[in-house]
Amino acid sequence: MKFVWSEDAVTIADSIEFPQFELIETQSYSCEKDYFGIVFPCIGVNIILKRNYAYYIIQIYIPSVLIVILSWVNFWLDPTSVPARISLGLLTVLTMTTQSAGARANLPRVSYVKAIDVYMATCMTFVFLGLVEYAYVNVLMRGEGKKPKEIKTDGSADVKPEARNGGTIETVSLNNISVSTSPSKRFLCIQNMSSIGRARLVDKISRFLFPIVFVVFNIFYWIYYMSWHPEEDEST
Repeated sequence: MKFVWSEDAVTIADSIEFPQFELIETQSYSCEKDYFGIVFPCIGVNIILKRNYAYYIIQIYIPSVLIVILSWVNFWLDPTSVPARISLGLLTVLTMTTQSAGARANLPRVSYVKAIDVYMATCMTFVFLGLVEYAYVNVLMRGEGKKPKEIKTDGSADVKPEARNGGTIETVSLNNISVSTSPSKRFLCIQNMSSIGRARLVDKISRFLFPIVFVVFNIFYWIYYMSWHPEEDEST
């Protein structure tokens, strides 16, 4: 006995639609096996499906991006607004946790890492780092500000006491002053900033650093997974 596919091996009605997949192709094949001189008839069919991304982009990816952007509002709030920044940071972390759990609930429980797992984990990391950033800013604010050190110049400074109306006024004349923009001078300037000044500087850096890194991640993520085509199982 031998099984052979007809010319139209598989036909699918036009009214049949898959909610999360799109039918790409059906491939019929013969899988006869010879065991100890006995031929066992076998035929099979491969159904190639393509996942529809629209549902996941609308329900998972876009809300996750908005949550990450919402966490960046923390960087624009004043560092002294402790209740507002703590509340916003915790809110975004908890919301991102709920979003990640909801995304995994509708997907199969497999042992390997899926593309959506990578994206959700990265979004959670950005939100969590936003909360950690404010913890660091809060530590900077609690530190005692250092007094600015005396400025050393290449010229000479003459201090002359001058009496006026019974008081004393110090008149300083500086000659041949040259301002250096070397990295050591800039670092010294940052060290001489007050605690609140250093905290606000960290916020200003975070305003640009976090979005730039997140945009770069998205560029690499979408290019890689949109151009990636899994190899078909040829074991049959």
